[in-house]
Amino acid sequence: MRPEHQNIDVRGHVHSSAICSSETMAALPDPADRNQAIVQNVPFFVDAVNFGDVVRLGAPDEIGIRPIEAVVIPSGCVHFVALIGALSETALTEHLVGLFPFPEIRIESGHGLLAISVHPDLAPEEVVYEVFDWFEHQEPPPGDDDFGVTNLFESEVGPLGYPPRANPGPAT
Repeated sequence: MRPEHQNIDVRGHVHSSAICSSETMAALPDPADRNQAIVQNVPFFVDAVNFGDVVRLGAPDEIGIRPIEAVVIPSGCVHFVALIGALSETALTEHLVGLFPFPEIRIESGHGLLAISVHPDLAPEEVVYEVFDWFEHQEPPPGDDDFGVTNLFESEVGPLGYPPRANPGPAT
């Protein structure tokens, strides 16, 4: 019998740091290489990593979170983020899952945002279209136009283009 693997925490750096500088996600250890893991979340702010990507990890920080240094094998999934504002996250999630059942899409919610991952067998533009179509049929409160979607984010194979966190050396 194979032992079950527990999730580990990994951190991806955010290229556009106006919101935050990094995002912590769950990953499964890669049984073939202890310095690799398989991302289990749909990122909200990390635009170079997707659900299911095999990533190379750096050394853990002081609380055990390992930085993502590179995408080794992309999953083929892409993701985008939908800003829901005052509209119902649950209603949009139910609408999308009714059209595109698991595993075609995966959705994670967070305070007026939905991170939506699209499986490589599905055209992501179809999902984006359905989000906009759903928006058009909602009746937001007057003056609430805080809804929309980001661009589609694909995985970046190789080093992620940001420097790893430097470990300060001893004071001199």
